[in-house]
Amino acid sequence: MRYERPIGQSTFRVRVLPARAGYLTRPDDAAGVVEAIREASTRWAGFSEPIIPVPASGVVDGWWVQTLDTAEVDGLVNVNIDSDTAERVAETLGLPVVDLADIDTSGRTQFSMHPANLHQTRLRFADRAAVLARADGALWEKTAAGDLTAEQVADCEGASVPVWRPRTADLIGRAQLEETCWLDVGAAHFAEHEMVGGPFAAPTIVWVTEPDSVEDCVYFWNLRALRSRRLRPAPMLLVPADGIFHWTGFADALAYRLARPEVIEPDVVLSSTSVEAERLDEIAGLLGLVRSTGPPRGGMGFSPPPPKRAPFTYRWDIAPRSYFLSPRRYGETTHTLVQVYRDGTVVEVDSPVQFTGGGGVLVRVASSAFDGLPKRPTTASLVMDDASWSEDELELAAYAQNRYRLELRIPSLRDAAWALLKNRTAQAALSTKGQLAHRLKELGAAEVLLQDSVTQVIESLRTRRSQDLERALRRALDHVSPTDELRDRLEELASEWGQRSKRGFLPISSIKGLGENAGSAVEGLCFRSWAERGLKIRCDQCRIRSFVPLPETTPEPRCPACGATNTRFEPVGGDPDNGPEMHYRLNARVDRAADQGIIPHLFADAVLTAEDPQTFLLQGVDVTFEDGRTREVDLYGITAGKVVAGEAKTDTAEFTPGQLESDIELSAALGADIHLIVSTGEISSTTEEQARQVAEARGLKVRPIDSRHLTS
Repeated sequence: MRYERPIGQSTFRVRVLPARAGYLTRPDDAAGVVEAIREASTRWAGFSEPIIPVPASGVVDGWWVQTLDTAEVDGLVNVNIDSDTAERVAETLGLPVVDLADIDTSGRTQFSMHPANLHQTRLRFADRAAVLARADGALWEKTAAGDLTAEQVADCEGASVPVWRPRTADLIGRAQLEETCWLDVGAAHFAEHEMVGGPFAAPTIVWVTEPDSVEDCVYFWNLRALRSRRLRPAPMLLVPADGIFHWTGFADALAYRLARPEVIEPDVVLSSTSVEAERLDEIAGLLGLVRSTGPPRGGMGFSPPPPKRAPFTYRWDIAPRSYFLSPRRYGETTHTLVQVYRDGTVVEVDSPVQFTGGGGVLVRVASSAFDGLPKRPTTASLVMDDASWSEDELELAAYAQNRYRLELRIPSLRDAAWALLKNRTAQAALSTKGQLAHRLKELGAAEVLLQDSVTQVIESLRTRRSQDLERALRRALDHVSPTDELRDRLEELASEWGQRSKRGFLPISSIKGLGENAGSAVEGLCFRSWAERGLKIRCDQCRIRSFVPLPETTPEPRCPACGATNTRFEPVGGDPDNGPEMHYRLNARVDRAADQGIIPHLFADAVLTAEDPQTFLLQGVDVTFEDGRTREVDLYGITAGKVVAGEAKTDTAEFTPGQLESDIELSAALGADIHLIVSTGEISSTTEEQARQVAEARGLKVRPIDSRHLTS
């Protein structure tokens, strides 16, 4: 029986897809390209795995880098380039790399499967075999239809979709139009589930190549990898420059596919890197196409127009890649509503992809339950063992199953913050200030610090204790150079003797002198129990002036120090003819926090929480690193899914260049995304700029929080 209380309900989106590779080959190396094609032909969605030419310099062309990024590949596979070069390319691109021989046994790329293990639902394969390149076919055939070795063909025996090598090349052209190539078998259940900024309706792409042009074939292969599979798919086909003239009836077959219900101009884009424009015009004439005279256009209308009719238009002066660059995410998805628990949330769903055999897959899970968690390996392991993050989704590498049962833990931001901190340090614990701040947060209502004049009122009301005494002692020793031991002793003395001061208090007349909003500010503090109202006793017997909280006042004033009744409350303006004047003092815990300089810490918490409720800050932590170094960090935590760390000062003058350098170095060592510089005063633009320059050199952003965040 479950006794844990749920924290709410959340919809979990489960996405199933294959891990996909980018193949690194030598430029103009047909043998390497064929190896990559054959490997891709044995993998789910292999048609969408780019082939990347890598020169000896290791500097990959920018278009191929963009292709890898847009295609959302998960890893690189070294087909035949130098291993050191492959490692450099992988590091530059931020992707793991394995050798071709290890693609199915190590790294992320192993989580795919043979196309024969995909449940085929498309009617076009119901009564026919999938077309494969001819055994002695040119490179364009292998690129268009896919290719397998004799051993790989034998592995397909008994599959629900058999393979077939046609006797003539024109059948490969027709199979591309009908999407009955072997590569189309591997395309089952693979499509984008969302796209940003598209896709717009795209023309049919007819890529013309010399039969064995590596450049043309690689370009077409990679362009097809980016073709939309679900959202407004456009036909794409690769044809030989000379051979197409012998394809009887092919123009009619193409015209049938061009009769699409799309608002688009031109209907066809002819492209090539090896065939000149004059020959492209000849091929267009052979296919019954006419030259487009209108401007290019493509729509995203929701109501499809009637299918287009001949004559169909073409152009060869348009770069086709402009139609394929919309950022996207791939995968078949399903959704389920689940009751969420911290320690054990079960997500159980039928797989959106059904399988007929074994293999590996990636399962990605998205939910608002993950909101606020920094997407780091540490937090992924808190949610589920052996999990990782893929952007904002939890990713699991799993065996292909037709039903998944996922047992998740949903950590609190507090647990996540401590886990992240301890992952970067040998030891971490709340400092003395951190413990006081934690106790003060128990009072709640820290948002009062966002009101104009509140921090100024607190500063005026706070009792001058340890920090002020310590500063005075240090000033007295300005003429000497105290040792570290003496400095520590001064701090101890200040803490010991400073705490013996009585809590200070002020009359309303003094508080109002702080500004036009000071009166409402101090009342706001009282409303939240951060301060209290009272009257001031002026004792004629012991000469001690005392604060008497309003609930403790009596009709006859009595001195709290000596008990004398021959005394009176302090009148307004000191005039005995006036009534008693209201005085205010801070809650003892707030007063101590103000003395210790903790108010800016709480102010930062209030600002960040107001901007994003998914915020948790530790406000003072002693950390020890693996090398034995010890430091105290003022602020460390999570806000809006980012790790933040930084320093809080009452006096902005303390943000010296040396202090900023030291603080930002600490934030970087703690793995922060953002360094905070916090003060209840106004931080100068010079300080901000100094901090930004230092932070950028360490890969951090800077976030100043100061009096400009106050509200009137």
